[in-house]
Parts: sequence; structure tokens; C-alpha cells
Amino acid sequence: MELSYDQLIDQLIEMRKEEAERLWDQASVVFVLRNKMQAKAGDLASSIGCSAVYINDLARTFGAFPDPTARNIELTFSHHKLCAKSDSPEYWLNMAEQNQWSTRQLQDAIKGKKKDDPLEKVRKLYEKIEKVLDEGGPEGEWLQEQIRAFFSL
Repeated sequence: MELSYDQLIDQLIEMRKEEAERLWDQASVVFVLRNKMQAKAGDLASSIGCSAVYINDLARTFGAFPDPTARNIELTFSHHKLCAKSDSPEYWLNMAEQNQWSTRQLQDAIKGKKKDDPLEKVRKLYEKIEKVLDEGGPEGEWLQEQIRAFFSL
């Protein structure tokens, strides 16, 4: 018996739903490892072959939306991840749904991106600093020492 086009499409849709569920499952495990067991992102990342940033994103996203009923199944995990990085995750998730924003549009809205924003360079620098601190390792430790030294002046 040969499969029809519609059957194969249904199969693909089901696989994508399962993939999204698995991502949330991974995020919940990483959240426990990071937040409850105090595992370092770099250690987890090297154990499973990904980046520390990815580990931190999983933990942060699950932390912002631990209750499945607070998530929006119409939006991607990437939408949730962007919202989790904001100061008001639920608000931005609702805005993304209401406006049917792509992840790029959501990111721009969260950043309040405006043309010729005088703070844009500083925001980009801050994001880079935050990334180095999230990744940890010798670079992150060095940067933390520099920050502590600066504020102890």
C-alpha cells in the first residue's frame, strides 16, 4: 500500500510537534541540572555536544514558561526563547501571538529597535558581554574579575 501525499504531510506535522515537545523536555531537564543541581553550563554543553549559550537558553526559556499552559503552541520555541530573555516574557509572548510576529519582528519589538537609536551600539556591546558571562570558562571568569575590580574602586 502506497502512502498518499496527505498521509506523508500529516506524518511530517506530527514529527514536528513531537520535536517541539522534545525540546521542551530537554529544557526541563537542563533547568533542573542548572538551577537545582547547580551544574555549570559549560560542563553540560561539553557533555552533550552543544554550546553553553544553548544550555543557558534552554534553562532560561523553561524557567520563564515552566507551566505548559502558559506556553503558546502556535509559536515556536524560538519565540519563547526570545520572550524569556525579556523583562516581561508573558507580555511579549502575547504580543507575538496577537501580531503574528516572526522571530525577527519579535526581537526587534523587544529591543525597541528604532532607526538611529543612539544606544544601539551600547546594547550590542552589552549583549556580547552577557554572552561571554553566560558561556563561562576562562574568558567569562576574567571578565567577571574585571567587573568586580571596576566596582571595587
